[in-house]
Amino acid sequence: MLKKLTGTYGEFVMDAAIAMALILLILFIPAGNGRFGVRNLLSGNIESGGVDYSAYADSGAVANVLGKPKPVIAYHPYDASGAKMGIVAGKDVALVAYFKCTDADGAEVQDVKVTSITDKSGTELLADRITGTETFRFPSCGTYEVEVTATDGTNQYSIKKISIPVTGKRQGV
Repeated sequence: MLKKLTGTYGEFVMDAAIAMALILLILFIPAGNGRFGVRNLLSGNIESGGVDYSAYADSGAVANVLGKPKPVIAYHPYDASGAKMGIVAGKDVALVAYFKCTDADGAEVQDVKVTSITDKSGTELLADRITGTETFRFPSCGTYEVEVTATDGTNQYSIKKISIPVTGKRQGV
């Protein structure tokens, strides 16, 4: 029968049979610990020794920075003299000036952005964020929800939504 197989199909059948036998042998070699295969045989008994984290010199500094509290954002509608600054509908207002933001050390945060302004119906009024002295004009009086983002010098950031009142006439007049 073997002579007939080799005569009809030639060496192909023998090559395929030997290849299958080698593949099965490679896949099912016992490697110990209940594992099989050449890869497990070669790598299964190598000790890695674990990871040595003491070599990371900056790990303490990173933990110290990440452990600090995030910036604090507060609505602060008062100017430098302590006089109340009202927001009047229909007039341009430098909105960032109405928010006081401090970092974990109590220093004033400079990177403050207004990222969203929503009216009472939930309509978004802000097309792009407001930074620094850029102005915004509220279309009518009412209460608006303003989203403010503050990022300190260590890239810790806070996002806070604050409801602010907008009047129909200038306050103090």
